[in-house]
Amino acid sequence: MISRGIILEETSYSNTHLYDGIDTDLGSVFAWLCAILYFTSRIPQIWKNYSRKSFEGLSIFMFLFAVLGNLSYTLSIILRSSTSSENFLAALPYMVGSGGTIIFDSIIFLQWRYYCPTYQQHRDISDLDDYDEEGQYLAT
Repeated sequence: MISRGIILEETSYSNTHLYDGIDTDLGSVFAWLCAILYFTSRIPQIWKNYSRKSFEGLSIFMFLFAVLGNLSYTLSIILRSSTSSENFLAALPYMVGSGGTIIFDSIIFLQWRYYCPTYQQHRDISDLDDYDEEGQYLAT
């Protein structure tokens, strides 16, 4: 068992030198692919909300917690990689994916606000002075 560990250790060391460039390049490709897919993942939901003119069936808290998670993840990357520009560039795809998604989540928050029945009711009423808080017409 000890000899196996030594052999594996030597093998992994030599493989690191032989394939370091390929591993790094392939890792970067997958990191950017992940960032693009994650960044654009909200577009179908935004389009569906727009087409239906509704936010029905979605939990605003899911998007709220997703934003908080992405924000804390992006900040942790920035704080960790602030010591080296090389680390910062290596972490850039993850920051684009997480930070960029916050932009699309903001659009979803705006849609929730716009399509929320409470706010929609007030937008549809032309003269709010003639209506009570529940939207009922006040006959004078």
